[in-house]
Amino acid sequence: MGVMNSKQVLLIATEYPPASSSSGVQRILKFSQHLPSQGWKVSVLTMHPMAYEEYSEVGQVENIPASVPVIRALAFNSSVHFSIKGRYLRFMALPDRWSSWVLFGFIAGIKRIRTQRPDVIFSSYPHASAHLLAFLLHKATSIPWVADFRDPMLYHNIDLDRWQTKVFQWLERKTIQSCQHAIFTTPGAITGYAKQKFSEYPEKKWHLISNAYDEDDFKLAEADYKASRIKSVGLDIIKPLVFVHAGLLYRVERDPTSFFKAISLLIKKGTVKSGEIKIILRAPGSEDYFQALIDKYELNLILYIEPKIPYQEVLIEMFAVDGLLLFQGALCNHQIPAKVYEYFRTKKPIFALTDSNGDTASLLASANIDSIAPLDDELLIAKQFALYIEQVRSGSAAIADDEFVDAQSRKARAIELADVLNLCNTE
Repeated sequence: MGVMNSKQVLLIATEYPPASSSSGVQRILKFSQHLPSQGWKVSVLTMHPMAYEEYSEVGQVENIPASVPVIRALAFNSSVHFSIKGRYLRFMALPDRWSSWVLFGFIAGIKRIRTQRPDVIFSSYPHASAHLLAFLLHKATSIPWVADFRDPMLYHNIDLDRWQTKVFQWLERKTIQSCQHAIFTTPGAITGYAKQKFSEYPEKKWHLISNAYDEDDFKLAEADYKASRIKSVGLDIIKPLVFVHAGLLYRVERDPTSFFKAISLLIKKGTVKSGEIKIILRAPGSEDYFQALIDKYELNLILYIEPKIPYQEVLIEMFAVDGLLLFQGALCNHQIPAKVYEYFRTKKPIFALTDSNGDTASLLASANIDSIAPLDDELLIAKQFALYIEQVRSGSAAIADDEFVDAQSRKARAIELADVLNLCNTE
């Protein structure tokens, strides 16, 4: 059922198609697709693609709705455009390496606002410059502002140096003070961070809008997978069980070293044999580092690093494999990887290396999935993964039910966002 479009929202985000560096791009893209059906006309203010470290025209740009104006402000990546022999002036990367677009984005944003004034400004992390730009536009125009933090800016953020930490502290407080509503993607980020650190603000300030999957993308991927499966019937007589981790692995927060050790242990015990399973790390980043670990633990016949592929092909691969791997250390207990929602939709068994006390484990438990082991406990990983393999092989591994999966869709999240945006016009 259609809804009369009568309200305007300006979405501000550093990454929008053709950006392809992470699955987080999908959050803003899908908001821009689904908000119009909830009565909100959308325009997007983002960076020029020249600032992106990774981008792809294939399977991305065509998904931008024709009705959504996209303003691409001039932007530079300090580490690329302003560096000499890999070094650049520190102030050029405050609050982040894309700080240059704040100036050009402000000019472009003011021009857009004068042409078609939005009812609400919405900005989205994980790059702090998006919140800084939104803060400046809000101060210049007094338009209500909704800040999508996704994850806390300063919670265990070990990548920040002293100057960045100071700027982030200032910007985080200014954002909380100035925005009408603040959005996070996990319950722990709200109760364990925002409410404790900013206890002076009322309950109505905080909102939970989790990450999600998009049904249209998955329907298309599932149809392509089924078509390819029909063509390949009878070609493989004996196939190994195939497991995949899709996306980045970080050396700290998602360190797979203990998992590698666990697989090596299972091989030595004879629990896992070459040719029986295959584990794919799809575009994990730091490929040389992880390949060195694979070589060290002699896992070359089981563990494979594979290159980045278009998003739609990633979804097809998820349908094609036997199980999906998730890595999330205790350092990120108040965060949930966006890919877990996509994993749910494939209806494939999930094996999660995560802390049992974190938000990720709680979400998996709510889906009745219990194949979980701590990221850094190789003995327990080995025990649980061996059990998981047997469950996958026998078809008894748990998967999320239809009702749970339906509640995790991008459309459901856009409805939640529309409700928050609507509050800005009633307060």
